[in-house]
Amino acid sequence: MLAAKQLCFLSLAQLTEQIKARVLSPVEITQAYLDGIEAVDSKLNSYIIVTTEHALRETPAAEAEVRANGSARCTWHSSPHSDT
Repeated sequence: MLAAKQLCFLSLAQLTEQIKARVLSPVEITQAYLDGIEAVDSKLNSYIIVTTEHALRETPAAEAEVRANGSARCTWHSSPHSDT
């Protein structure tokens, strides 16, 4: 199992494969990203707003859909991302 810090350095393709293989869950990945943001963003100031509550509320539903269907609707479905 990868450490939470390591998850943030995997590519989207790698994360998608980990989700498909049921090695990682979208909830675990999202939490790792949120923890990483919290740990360093006070120094980097790279985010204007972090929607933690939204991510934690929406990710379990996306994860359930992925588990039920066996795949995501699209590459970004159930994967953490930032909008620019």
